[in-house]
Amino acid sequence: MLAWVGHQTAFQRGKEQMKILAGLEVTTKAVERTAEAIGEDIVHENKKRSPALSQLDLPEMMGPPIPVLYVEMDGTGVPW
Repeated sequence: MLAWVGHQTAFQRGKEQMKILAGLEVTTKAVERTAEAIGEDIVHENKKRSPALSQLDLPEMMGPPIPVLYVEMDGTGVPW
């Protein structure tokens, strides 16, 4: 739970949520340390698995290459 609330919101708010949701008194630092430690574990596991995940067999290109690719962006939904 510490990692989850630490991931979802500020660590101080995570401390407050632990009190409300689980009735547990924890420090802000405990929320921070747990969230960061589990985050590091996730990153380590992803790096370990990424070579197998990123090696895709892509199909051969068929037809002539596209000389110009136009991309349009409107910016809606971008937080500011």
